[in-house]
Amino acid sequence: MNINIILDSEYICKKLSTQNGMRDLENLFMIMKKKSNIIIIQDKNQKIINNIIHQLIQELKKKDQIELTYAKTFITELAKGTNGYDFISEEVFDDNILDFVSSLKKKNYPIKIIISDKKINSDFECCTIEDSGKILDELENYSNKYTVTNNKELLEEAEKGKNIMNFSQYKDVLFNTFWCSDKITIVAKEFFDGAFNSDRPDLQNLNREKYAKGFKFLFDCLKNVQNFTKQKVNIEIITGLKHTKVQEFKSNQGEKIDELYKFLNELNDEINFKLKIIKWGAGNEKFVGEGHGRRIYSDYGGFDTGFMPFEMHEKNRNSGEIFHKDTSFHWINKKSYIEWSKIGYILEQRPQ
Repeated sequence: MNINIILDSEYICKKLSTQNGMRDLENLFMIMKKKSNIIIIQDKNQKIINNIIHQLIQELKKKDQIELTYAKTFITELAKGTNGYDFISEEVFDDNILDFVSSLKKKNYPIKIIISDKKINSDFECCTIEDSGKILDELENYSNKYTVTNNKELLEEAEKGKNIMNFSQYKDVLFNTFWCSDKITIVAKEFFDGAFNSDRPDLQNLNREKYAKGFKFLFDCLKNVQNFTKQKVNIEIITGLKHTKVQEFKSNQGEKIDELYKFLNELNDEINFKLKIIKWGAGNEKFVGEGHGRRIYSDYGGFDTGFMPFEMHEKNRNSGEIFHKDTSFHWINKKSYIEWSKIGYILEQRPQ
């Protein structure tokens, strides 16, 4: 997941003023520059970054300064306000990091780490430059693959250090990753097939019931996103069908995609949905394709998943109980996103 970080500019500037501190900062920013799962929470006017830039310029003017390649690049990218690294909050910074963090906390910003030598708040982990190993451990930890389960026997393995978590923790992971994203993309071939099972109408109804349950789980993760982005969440779902089903799809003149689009909008009218149905190529030696998709991502990273959030429920036919299936997730950056236009062409989309 994303690790949400705040920089204490007073502390960073103090470290920049010494040779040893500059070296330590260069090493830290080198790590951060090469990692994709961080979000620097900035103040509204980017005063924190501007303070650091000012100090950096002063140090670069000195004859005895060391080369600060990664520091310059990283701070410059933050100054530009690029989606890959940062989120500019609505909170103002008045040269007091304690007040700034307190204002963020009141608005429930998901702070994970504050890079500072101050004891700011017991709810968050404060790390000095010398503790950069902790930051690296966090970044590495949430870049790994995790199993998600409510099975008590498996969860006992988590206490032994295995990468296993429950669904409540998974909800936190999704929120910490997508909290500042106004557009989320879901790529999942099975969504259309599951929603329309012409051979088994009972399975079609069952799948939609499970999908509704799974989407509610995802909506719960995203319900506070608009508080930060000030925009409605947009979810684009890219699904498809294999070539043998294309003619049948075309013959019903878009009725099925209209029905599926209506199903989505009835689940939650607080979210803008976009639905693309593509001719889905599985991929082989001659043609580009993709087996299943099963990715969820935004401009701030995302996951390759065992089951998509809307697929992770099962229903006991006898008791009627709906329960979680085990799933998994693995962090991906933009290099692992699916270029769906190479999988296949669009058959229909809603809205047009």
